[in-house]
Amino acid sequence: MLSSIFSAQQIGNRKQPSLLFLHGFMGSSEDWLSLLPYFKTRYHCILIDLPGHGSTPDLSYDSFSDFTKKLHRFIQHNALSPVTIIGYSLGGRLAASFAVDYPSAVSRLILISTHLGLETRRQKQERLELDKQRALEIRSNFPAFLKTWYHATMWGALQSHPKFNTILGKRKENNPTALAQALLSFSLGKQKNLVHELNATTLDCHFIVGEKDPHYCQLANSYNEALNKASLSIVPSAGHAIHIEAPSFLAKLEL
Repeated sequence: MLSSIFSAQQIGNRKQPSLLFLHGFMGSSEDWLSLLPYFKTRYHCILIDLPGHGSTPDLSYDSFSDFTKKLHRFIQHNALSPVTIIGYSLGGRLAASFAVDYPSAVSRLILISTHLGLETRRQKQERLELDKQRALEIRSNFPAFLKTWYHATMWGALQSHPKFNTILGKRKENNPTALAQALLSFSLGKQKNLVHELNATTLDCHFIVGEKDPHYCQLANSYNEALNKASLSIVPSAGHAIHIEAPSFLAKLEL
């Protein structure tokens, strides 16, 4: 049984290498279930609900370091180290932050649609103010926030996915107060730029982006050039949510 720091489930053989999945904002560990048939025979798969999501309602996080300390304790208590981490969007940002803080606990990073951090103080302040406004919207009218959120251009491919309405229904099950706190705790405006610190580690980072997500394609290309041990995959016909839109592509990864 896994340590109870996070709500988590494990699937596969514990004797195999550990593979930790970190979902995105408003998601849950269930977002990864379609991938498990491809991985569970080769890996010990661990899926957690991030703070404020799913069955992990803990709101006592005020920084990225708060999260990385607890994730390190979780990994140590469950003897998972070294672990390959697959992180999507927010989960990717948290995975990269963890790898910078505890590089010896990580064997490899697979970062899907992941932002490694803003560059200037002004950009960070503007993003933090935007996320404060978003948090207010989540608390005051969560259904309206969801409608606005998924009308962004990066969700175009997801909106046409046959399971989109089911996914939207699952998002509505979240606790708005917990989500708002998670958004503020892990705002991109609070995250340090991780490029240089990742470069100081010996970790291999594989970036995966969808060709229909041009902003993240641009970011991933820049990270691929800046990092010494990086590789890049651009998934045809996919947008931001690659693990949902193109699970068969991820299944082919050699981890």
